[in-house]
Amino acid sequence: MSTGKLKLGAITLAIGTGIGLLFAPQKGSRTRAKLFRRGADKTDELKEKYDEFVACANEKMESAKAAATAAVDKGKHAVEDAKKEVKKEAGKFVH
Repeated sequence: MSTGKLKLGAITLAIGTGIGLLFAPQKGSRTRAKLFRRGADKTDELKEKYDEFVACANEKMESAKAAATAAVDKGKHAVEDAKKEVKKEAGKFVH
């Protein structure tokens, strides 16, 4: 989940809370308790989505790191092979 979606969720929660307070048909204490519970639920939901986002980002970072390491190793082997080939060809001219 993107940071923009998290911000949008937080803004939506704040707006919903404000509207809920303005049009609440219950006593203030009951309304506040209900809003607090909903807010806590939304906070938990946002935290869970953030944790999923971080886990996904870490997974992608590890995958990219592994791909980069493999590319570097492949490049090293290609350089070593090229060195051997150059030495082999150069040896033909020395003798």
